[in-house]
Amino acid sequence: MSYCLRVLPRKVFTEPVRIIIALPTELHTSSTCLLRKAPASRSVFGPLWTYIPWPSYWLKAFIRKRYKPEDFGPDEQYRRSMFHRLSYVYVILAWTGLGVGILAMYKESPAPKEENDNPLPHQSELDKGGALYWLNTLKTPDEMMNKQGVTVIKFSGLTYEGSEDATVAVKQIAQEKARRRQAEGQDFYLRKYNQIPLEKNGGPTNEELRKQLAEEGRDYDLELDFCNTMYRVKTTYNPDGTVGDFIENKT
Repeated sequence: MSYCLRVLPRKVFTEPVRIIIALPTELHTSSTCLLRKAPASRSVFGPLWTYIPWPSYWLKAFIRKRYKPEDFGPDEQYRRSMFHRLSYVYVILAWTGLGVGILAMYKESPAPKEENDNPLPHQSELDKGGALYWLNTLKTPDEMMNKQGVTVIKFSGLTYEGSEDATVAVKQIAQEKARRRQAEGQDFYLRKYNQIPLEKNGGPTNEELRKQLAEEGRDYDLELDFCNTMYRVKTTYNPDGTVGDFIENKT
């Protein structure tokens, strides 16, 4: 700031004079690394070694070499919004890939299927996991025997391949399961509910099971009736109030 002498009638004083220097508004500098000349040769020990731990550098260089910012949008605001939307796709793909990798790492190979030495009727259909499989899994033998007019509708993909009456097959499976249940003894469902091994598999005998429940303060017949009811099995009752035999459905 400088001063000049101004003369007025009867007054002499000084006033400051402002000097304004206008600079270009777009003046800027680049970082030194961006002004560096590209190397004449690139080897393993040259500048490209950073591409190994940081492969994103290689991707950025590839994009800068072949594309211009204008190729991704007319202005900076549009490009930022586009990259913001693409970031959601990146997040979804990245986390999905991570989940698939963890699943593949900890997934155990399926154990080889053991041969079934005592298959049920229509065992091949049961192994396929179709309608017969779900009936056999969700229904008791008595409920399967009471089923009338069981129809299986078959599809291959989205193509309809017709229907089949499976009533006879369902009853055959139910009869075989009921026969095996009778062979296991009257306390089969009591052992199944309490996770007690069968006698043929090294579990206690019926008398030992009665004593075991008595020592625990539990009544054998009440427990047996409760477990049969839980598995929707009908039984007879003896005159003294104890649980009798299973009621077989002959239909």
